[in-house]
Amino acid sequence: MPPYQRDSDEWDENKKSLFIESILNRLTVPGFYLAPSEGDPDRFEVVDGQQRLTTLASFFGQHYRLEPDDDCPYFGPSVQYAGRTYEEIHDSWQKAFRRYNLTLVTLPQGMPLNLRLEIFRRINEGGTPLSGQDIRLSYYSESPTVRFIQLAGIYDTDRAGAKRMLANSLGSFGWPWEVDQAAAQSWKRWWNNTKTVTGQTSSEMFLWYIVAKTCPQIDTVLGNKTHLTKNLTLAFRNSTDEVLDIVCAELKFEDQNPSTPRLLPDAKALANDYFPEFKTWWAAIRMKCATQVQVSRHRAVALLIPGLVSHFSSPDKVTDTQWGWIGKFVSGSRATAAELGVTFPESKGRWSGDKGQRAQINAYATVAATIAQK
Repeated sequence: MPPYQRDSDEWDENKKSLFIESILNRLTVPGFYLAPSEGDPDRFEVVDGQQRLTTLASFFGQHYRLEPDDDCPYFGPSVQYAGRTYEEIHDSWQKAFRRYNLTLVTLPQGMPLNLRLEIFRRINEGGTPLSGQDIRLSYYSESPTVRFIQLAGIYDTDRAGAKRMLANSLGSFGWPWEVDQAAAQSWKRWWNNTKTVTGQTSSEMFLWYIVAKTCPQIDTVLGNKTHLTKNLTLAFRNSTDEVLDIVCAELKFEDQNPSTPRLLPDAKALANDYFPEFKTWWAAIRMKCATQVQVSRHRAVALLIPGLVSHFSSPDKVTDTQWGWIGKFVSGSRATAAELGVTFPESKGRWSGDKGQRAQINAYATVAATIAQK
């Protein structure tokens, strides 16, 4: 491992476990870049892939136990390997691990250090992978309702991507923020030039708000396995990301089958009811709790708003003391929830269960109710 490599313990336990799961289930993983050492051409420096190689070696050498099923959003048949070491998984899984073919890219011998460093920099900084929200917005873009969610995330209409989104909306909807220029400018300042906004995160914030508002209806969709398989062609394996995919798939299905009774709001309902409520409360939280409501806490804000709406007729009805609690909770949810006497689970990518995202959304509602009593 050359000196320019980062700390090999940088990955968290979930990321390590999911990488090993990718190997066990023969999913594609990125290639490894190697370069012959300057002093010994039979030894190779790892230009890119240190975290992955270290994780593979640790698992194979019995030094690493995969995360339990409840703590990690596994994709495959995790009952076969969750919580186990390499030695504890069945022989067939061990064989799948050993037989997985890694892609090795060997750089030319004699390449100077400065060029190796440049390649290392470009590999690690040269591209931004598509996020889950990028993919689902693209895949379900035929749905007017999904397109509205995309438009709600726009924070700068001068950006090329924003212009394209607005053009693709076919005039059905304009930019939702346009009706309130003060809120629009605040929205832009919040997201502009931040790493957090990478990959349609701003539209995902609005999607999270919709999810928190419609949890009972989402429960109905998740509980209908026949509908998931036959109409949405998706499976639910208790991953939170899967729930976001399923929500967008359900929106598309309901848009394309108007004779079917709707469970989730359509684009008109989002434009007339959901978005105005989201905008009003986001702007108020941003104004009243400015120093505490950082863009990195966007999901906490989105999940808290439905609970606040249930207990306050408008932001004007919130007292200064209550705003203080709201800001404190958004900036430090777990510790503040404990102060309020509310159990606040950490979902770790899982949806169901006592520690899942669904239980956490319930906790957001309980926090809002508790703050309303202050």
